[in-house]
Amino acid sequence: MLSELAPSAFHAVFPLDGITGHPVVNAVIEGHTPGRIFVDDVVAPRAVFILTTCGYSYLAGVADNTAFNAALAALLTESLLPAQARSGDPSLVFYPLTPEWGAVIPALLPDLSLLALYRRTFTFDAAAFAPRRAALPPLPDGFTLRPIDADFLAHSQRQMDPWSSNAAFLGHGCGFCVLDGETPVSECFTVFVGAGVAEIEIRTEEVYRRRGCATHTAAALIAACLERGLRPNWECWWENEPSTGLAQKLGFEMLEDHPVYLWEAQ
Repeated sequence: MLSELAPSAFHAVFPLDGITGHPVVNAVIEGHTPGRIFVDDVVAPRAVFILTTCGYSYLAGVADNTAFNAALAALLTESLLPAQARSGDPSLVFYPLTPEWGAVIPALLPDLSLLALYRRTFTFDAAAFAPRRAALPPLPDGFTLRPIDADFLAHSQRQMDPWSSNAAFLGHGCGFCVLDGETPVSECFTVFVGAGVAEIEIRTEEVYRRRGCATHTAAALIAACLERGLRPNWECWWENEPSTGLAQKLGFEMLEDHPVYLWEAQ
């Protein structure tokens, strides 16, 4: 059937296919990021559905458990998706962590309109990163790079979502921002950290794009991750060419696009 795990039991899903090494999933399991985990068996789970608070969900393990799949479909249509529709982000991405789940998801929710999309994934080449970072041109005059630390967060009153708290971010993550004078205009931070892997998030104000700000924040973050023994991970939507170009500029090599499904409330 289907049961929800208590946070103290999240580690029970570690042996399942697709779980190991995925930063978002492991950030939930390790308690850095809020989330819920549903399994077919609380003692020895073989199928798992992981729901985050940031609009993404993940499926792993066996995909042919008829009872679990039926119970999950009912939970989604009767409870989870209506709640998501009432939230500030009325959409949900279904991310299959194994090819088998990629084939099952459309059949799981046949009465819903799921849009087939792709996430672009990359692998990181540390040897390529070092000389590329060293060759970066300086930031424009008046721009400075600084870490997103406790002083910055206290001054800006910023909550580092989707981390469970700013303390969790400061203890396990890191980030950098570029300021134009005193105004933050670009930032890059570890949006998820789990199993020794750090997922990268970049945000730059539109009027400040194409001025090297995102490149400098991302380069600083990647260097900080390597110093901490974290493997930087880069993902974006398949049509995001600026993000793809920046990733390749900093030593990431593009892999195959990963199929996902998007649900949006009607």
